[in-house]
Amino acid sequence: MSKELDSQRSDLGTRILENRVKELDFLYSLARILKDPGQQLVDILEQLTQLIQMYWGNPEITSVSIINGEIKCQTKRFAETQWRQSDIIRVQSKEVGNIDIFYSENKLFPPRSHQLLRTIVDELAEFIERQNNRESLNKTAREIICLRSVSQILSNTLIGLETVFETFVHLITEAWQYPSICRASITYEGLIISVQDFEKTDWVQSADIIVDDKKVGELNVCYLEEKPEVDEGPFYIGERYLIDTLARELSGYIRRIRMEELKEQQHRELELYSSLIRHDLINDVQVIAGYVDISNEMFGMNNADLKSMLDSATSICRRMTGVLEAFKELPAEIERNPVRFIEKISRGAEESYANLQVTISSDSEVEQIRIPSSRLLSLVFDNLFRNAVQFAGNNAEISVVITAVNETVNVIFSDNGPGVVDEVRGKLFRKGVSTGGGGMGLYLTKQVLQTMGGSIELLESAPNEGARFLIILPSSS
Repeated sequence: MSKELDSQRSDLGTRILENRVKELDFLYSLARILKDPGQQLVDILEQLTQLIQMYWGNPEITSVSIINGEIKCQTKRFAETQWRQSDIIRVQSKEVGNIDIFYSENKLFPPRSHQLLRTIVDELAEFIERQNNRESLNKTAREIICLRSVSQILSNTLIGLETVFETFVHLITEAWQYPSICRASITYEGLIISVQDFEKTDWVQSADIIVDDKKVGELNVCYLEEKPEVDEGPFYIGERYLIDTLARELSGYIRRIRMEELKEQQHRELELYSSLIRHDLINDVQVIAGYVDISNEMFGMNNADLKSMLDSATSICRRMTGVLEAFKELPAEIERNPVRFIEKISRGAEESYANLQVTISSDSEVEQIRIPSSRLLSLVFDNLFRNAVQFAGNNAEISVVITAVNETVNVIFSDNGPGVVDEVRGKLFRKGVSTGGGGMGLYLTKQVLQTMGGSIELLESAPNEGARFLIILPSSS
């Protein structure tokens, strides 16, 4: 009796050990299946159904089903019966699927099978969560790449609008959950731009393109196949944020395009208006100059003062004609050597204003520098010469010192007039501020210089020792 009992105990221990070995072998196989992050989840679940079928007993009477979201994997000849073991797969406390094991006969399930099924569910849930995190990171990366690429293509207003839209609709689909079946289109004021096989299906996400509070178009993203419903049909809430952001980017791009077109139109109109005004003014100035010449011939020979005034008027007419003619020059024809540029303007000023004396000095380095081509820069120095003559009187003396400083051109412009009164010094370059006249000359002078990247400032000088200005001109290749 004692030997029989010992034998039974030995057989029981052997069976327990065999079951434990079988369980450990199963857990090793499970770990091997789940350790490969490169496998698709559907392949993982297929392998897992077969592994469970082999461990849970006779494969002929065992059916296994694993469901995760829209993925459903089952063993061959699957059949539901009353003899069942089941557990729910939860990821971050959310039910995402379940595992069901059925026997086709009334037999006992393996020992510890309930605990083992819980282990399978927990391990599978961890794998699914890791995979979801990887997919989320990949999708975020695709969205970032999409937004960066969109930003680059929309920043170039020189490319045609249709070309930009065509590139846009091909770029953005990669950022959605199912890029292989995702298609996009843009409608804009009767224009429809889409990928070649675009089809507006029932699974579509749309966003309005708004410019100046008015709908001008629509951005559409759709799937060609039905997918499980999530936040907005088959689309996630993050994709709603993304399509709204992309629609706003398109709105900004269209607004910039319209502004560029408006600026170009205004520029053309301004050029035309400038040409018309220049033509009329040149004709009028030439008529005045003709009358001055006739007056000089008729009356100037017998009156020295009158002749001096008429000569000055003739020089002013020539200077005004030169200023107007300057706008006909092409940028390539404008003098870019700063010394020769200022010398040319000073000669015109000396011819226009009797008794004006201009002294120009420069260092050797400034001869190597070239300033930008600007048709307006001559007006800056014309204005300074005119102001100096106005305030210095009949014997105006002007000193111009030109030096090179850190690849810029510094011009010190000094006159022998009364200088600038203290109450005006701090606001001399403001619009409408002047010690005489309309108050627009120095304001416009500063605007012209700032437009080309230069500057002007009033320097300190002793009382009644004239005005001193520092003009900084940028260098240009």
